Amino acid sequence: MPEIRIKFAHLPPEDVVIVRGFRVTSPTRTLIDLAGELRHDEAVRVTRQAIARGLVSLDELRRAAEVRTDLESIDSFRQVLRDFE
Repeated sequence: MPEIRIKFAHLPPEDVVIVRGFRVTSPTRTLIDLAGELRHDEAVRVTRQAIARGLVSLDELRRAAEVRTDLESIDSFRQVLRDFE
């Protein structure tokens, strides 16, 4: 069974979506957070999958990488996006 982590934080509205009645982080925010948790190659893989499934666009991710300087994992996320250049 996959591991589930529950974290509590105050998030800006753009970082939250409702899925099956639950408030969860948006795909973009999830990818940013995962970039700080996963090995680089794994973070690239899940980012490619999210783009391929139409959950996010590369343009959305690039905009977030420019704007979201407030997040701990943003530098790791920017490194992930370099694999898409």
